[in-house]
Amino acid sequence: MKHIAFSIIALSAGSAFVFPAMAENATQPTAPAWHAYAKQLQQICPDKKLDQLKPADLRDALEKYKDGQPASVQKQMASAETLACKNETAGAACANLADIRFAARGEKLRPLAQSICSNFTALP
Repeated sequence: MKHIAFSIIALSAGSAFVFPAMAENATQPTAPAWHAYAKQLQQICPDKKLDQLKPADLRDALEKYKDGQPASVQKQMASAETLACKNETAGAACANLADIRFAARGEKLRPLAQSICSNFTALP
């Protein structure tokens, strides 16, 4: 039996969206925010193929990005992770997608992708 996890993201306007969190047996999310993020990576550093990072490696780079943000943004990112992942067991993959969705909502995907690109010379 196939099982696909779904994440619900509530927006401040009161609406909610349901996105598939991960495709079965996939290493990367299928959410629209992930695709927008991967597109930014392709535009900024296509030769690095960083859209294929292992979740733990991406987690480390996202933590570096978060550490460079103002305290208020760090708190918002942590809250987004907690909200999105409170019922998940996906670990780093869930937190990664929560951070990417947070950046997408704040129109910060390009700076996020630039940060990720600067952290790697190629896939680890």
